Amino acid sequence: MRKIRNVIGLFLLLFLLCACSLFLNYEDTNGDDNYDLETITDEMIIEGSRSISIGSIESKVNNKGKLSINKFNGVKTIKTFNNGSYTITVDFKVTKGNVKLVLCDDEKIIHEFSINSENQTFTIADESKVYFKIAGESSGFELNYTYND
Repeated sequence: MRKIRNVIGLFLLLFLLCACSLFLNYEDTNGDDNYDLETITDEMIIEGSRSISIGSIESKVNNKGKLSINKFNGVKTIKTFNNGSYTITVDFKVTKGNVKLVLCDDEKIIHEFSINSENQTFTIADESKVYFKIAGESSGFELNYTYND
């Protein structure tokens, strides 16, 4: 009886994982050399943070972070900056798919980082929360970032 319960539980878990991946499955249909998002809008980036990733490594130590994902779909908040002044430096390499890396508040995108660029720096001086987010459609990327306050 216990084995049957475990098997049923395993099938339910697999079903839920498959169902979640169907809801956040965006295809890259604009070609390998075009990284522009096709389905995810700026409004979706500002309002949400829902994603699914396969083959990801994420590390955060003090004011440094690294995020490497083999397949990514959706919107992910990487870091939230509370009101104040911060300088963020980004190295961002895209290996596939459509991607957008931004800083935004609750109303608008403040800054968009360039794709396949190193040592990009931007200073935040805001009275509200600022979110460091990535949006992707069937994307793969490597991101390294540092920030100071």
